Amino acid sequence: MHAKPLPLLAMLLLAGCGMFDSTETKIASAERALAAGEYGEAVVILRNVVDDSPANSAAQVSLARALHMAGDASSAERVLTAASEQGADPAAVAELQALWKLGAGQPQEVLAAADDPEVAFTEQRRCRLCSKCLRP
Repeated sequence: MHAKPLPLLAMLLLAGCGMFDSTETKIASAERALAAGEYGEAVVILRNVVDDSPANSAAQVSLARALHMAGDASSAERVLTAASEQGADPAAVAELQALWKLGAGQPQEVLAAADDPEVAFTEQRRCRLCSKCLRP
């Protein structure tokens, strides 16, 4: 009797679904989805990463950004707060919050955040935020 190829086929299908991809590979895939405007896909990928690695604050920050881009601002804020509480890079959190304020038409608050000595913005991040405020 011949061995059934079903287990081999199942393994090949699972390998193609991303189940065995590293966290970094999954986050990169989500970033590509965001860049392509596929916000829902990025949210699903990043939710899976956060579910698998709940202490991964960088993934939480990415998920917050994806949720906001998908139009779910309240979930984005909740996820970003959790990321901050779990030790996410304070400058990454502050930059994302500043960009959301800019999108809400609050450039003065963004400029104030960029000059906040409590936030360790790199000069590059500070310049990027300020230049976004100056664009018409």
